[in-house]
Amino acid sequence: MEAIADSLRFERGYHDRYSATKGGTWQTKGTANFLRWIEDSKKRGFIRELNAAPIPYNIIGNANEIQLWKERQFKVITGTDVNTLWSQYQATLSN
Repeated sequence: MEAIADSLRFERGYHDRYSATKGGTWQTKGTANFLRWIEDSKKRGFIRELNAAPIPYNIIGNANEIQLWKERQFKVITGTDVNTLWSQYQATLSN
């Protein structure tokens, strides 16, 4: 997941993570900032846990199943579903 790598680049100051604006979805706009926000404000260790969670072998190649698996990982790791987290994150951004 490229967003995990980008989120670490944000942490180290290689990207301007404060220029994010509202809109889009967690998969298409600002995913790295979103992951960093979860890490910083909701669940320390989130990015590490997400990165360590192996995609089950039996769903590799099935984009829909992989997407559902990713969404479940947010809930498993944080206790909150990804859409609720995205809404909370969006509320922190400027227009």
